Amino acid sequence: MTKSTSEQLIATYQKLSPLQKSIAQILSIAYDKLSRTSIINCLNKLDIRNPNGGGFAPKTINQFIETAKPVIFITESETKYPVVYCNELFIEIVTREAVRENTFDTIVTVIEKEIYFPKNDWIREIRINFYRQDIKPIPKQVREYYRKLEYGTIKKHPYVQICCNPFDGTWLNSLPEELLIDIVVTVMDDSKYQLKSQPEFLAFLEIQSTFTNHIGRAVDITS
Repeated sequence: MTKSTSEQLIATYQKLSPLQKSIAQILSIAYDKLSRTSIINCLNKLDIRNPNGGGFAPKTINQFIETAKPVIFITESETKYPVVYCNELFIEIVTREAVRENTFDTIVTVIEKEIYFPKNDWIREIRINFYRQDIKPIPKQVREYYRKLEYGTIKKHPYVQICCNPFDGTWLNSLPEELLIDIVVTVMDDSKYQLKSQPEFLAFLEIQSTFTNHIGRAVDITS
């Protein structure tokens, strides 16, 4: 049986060392390019050491970053200082793994203390609340996110990025029903607005007969 995209990405991630996984989780949750110094500060606060039990320096951490491709990349920034980032294809996979491994909340606490982020960086805040399954503040955050976009700009709803990059039905089924319903309705409404179908979501819904009954008229899966 051919592996799904999600399964292939998870398998690639699982080949990383524990240290490389921690770096990837920091990057994916920060949802931004970070300097090596910022990563080292986070690792220190998380009490993560190098394989020899010591600390890190920008040059010594390079070997762990450069051998973590294609999950992690290092590149020159506009200021010519190297920055490190998580491959967009892996961002949600890595964050989901952080939640599964119960490291998500600890990393969130550390990056919020150690890294300066612009105020009201809505996508980051939406993702953090989403993965904490705290959906109450998300509608307001999404409205603010769209309000900041330039007039005429069409962007996917953040749920589409989170849940369809890549799609993973098994993971979706592990979420609480209230959150799952919110996801499905939002993603399907977004696909109609942007004239882009979500065939994997449709297939997922078609085999979730009990779940679909709970949605009622909120979304028409046949359209």
